[in-house]
Amino acid sequence: MKFYCLFLWPCLSLILGCNYNHVKSSAVDANTALPNDTATSLSLSTSYASINSSVLAPECLRCHSSAAGSQGGLSLDNYQQVRSKLSQIYYRTIEKKDMPPSSLTPEQFSQLKGWLEAGGPEKSGSVRNTTIQGPLTWEVIQKQVFAGSCLDCHSGVQPEANLSLDNLDSVKKNITLIFEKSVIEQTMPLQPYPAMTEFQKQALMKWISQGMPN
Repeated sequence: MKFYCLFLWPCLSLILGCNYNHVKSSAVDANTALPNDTATSLSLSTSYASINSSVLAPECLRCHSSAAGSQGGLSLDNYQQVRSKLSQIYYRTIEKKDMPPSSLTPEQFSQLKGWLEAGGPEKSGSVRNTTIQGPLTWEVIQKQVFAGSCLDCHSGVQPEANLSLDNLDSVKKNITLIFEKSVIEQTMPLQPYPAMTEFQKQALMKWISQGMPN
């Protein structure tokens, strides 16, 4: 398993640093909750349709749509395309703040930030934790990262795709696949579940880098 950690963490810095895609690896401390300037939980009244109407369509689609030539290789025409680029959008709009070229209004920024940090759900009404509480142990990862979205399908006697996330040995065995699907490609969890929140992705990456401690 040390091989996975040594391989994944350097690759992570390279992959997530390119093409707008970046998540701060230092954001999760091994013994404290993830820092956050929002409430511990976020009750969303914001859906993709609302975000698209108030932020993406007026501010982003003028460049990042098929009609505009998908500048920078980024197209945000529909929810599936947006969902697969949540980390890229978060880095450029919330962390680096260099996109869109015309700055977001405080209301747009707050709305987009909350929606992205909740995993970019398609529908409103979701309640998502926005911090990871406690040291990054297997129990914390299982209960605060995998539980809810992932364990509904990937647990039990016959887990989906024969991938079980309810025991540490199985997770370690499949950590490369888990990392690729949930963090890089952002195709897991499957819809209608929202993607992992930024805090969950950061916690998972930090846990991997620490050798996936029990």
